[in-house]
Amino acid sequence: YDKLASDGYGVTVTGPYMLEEKTGTVPSFFVSKAIIDLDSRRLCGYLVFVIREKSFSTIFENNMPRREGASFCVLDETGMVVSSTNDEQFRRNFFEASGLTVQEYAALEQDKSVKAKINGTEVLLAMANSTSGKVHCTVVSCTQLNVLMTGQSMINRFIIGAGIVACVFALLASLVISSSISRPIHA
Repeated sequence: YDKLASDGYGVTVTGPYMLEEKTGTVPSFFVSKAIIDLDSRRLCGYLVFVIREKSFSTIFENNMPRREGASFCVLDETGMVVSSTNDEQFRRNFFEASGLTVQEYAALEQDKSVKAKINGTEVLLAMANSTSGKVHCTVVSCTQLNVLMTGQSMINRFIIGAGIVACVFALLASLVISSSISRPIHA
């Protein structure tokens, strides 16, 4: 920790660690900060907070769309899942836990998004790496394509309905106009 603090990292997040509580084993993160005397620049100690993984994942869950078929996971620098909406993926290698093929995983890492079929369901995976040099994590969002396309299918139905109404209106208007033009000829 001293090495990380002296390198200018200040606040460090480590984990997840499995902590024993009365209710059972709970995955948790340690967030720590060195306390330094401002006059002498001497290290006085450390301030450490223990944050449960569920509290950590709530940050992402509260900012996700409220719908079925959307999930996320946070990966550390080794590709290990450190937080996820799917508890089965926790503390597993993302490549193994996701069910992606080698080609799909390579495309995800290169293009930062890929359309894949996981467990018979088409999904869109999007990857975002941390922009800070101090935190090394990656967030992967997974959304089912049928959920994403719900709005588009409603728009498509509206456009088709409007097209049918416009065609019927144009047919009726053309009948009225053609009969008014041809009426003097028939008379």
